[in-house]
Amino acid sequence: MAGAEALRDAERCLQRAQLASDVAALDRLIDDRLVFTGPDGRQALHQAGRSARPRIRRAGDDARR
Repeated sequence: MAGAEALRDAERCLQRAQLASDVAALDRLIDDRLVFTGPDGRQALHQAGRSARPRIRRAGDDARR
């Protein structure tokens, strides 16, 4: 069970970094070999130090803000 808890902790760290647009934390947490696939099907590589700063909204947030 310790492995499962460590995985949950890592996921929570990743979520916090995404919500805060914390590029430095994302660079530490995401491997450079990761390939993102967007909703349009296009793919992009994560590159440490060159991450975009996406604005991530929580479900239910008003998109017009």
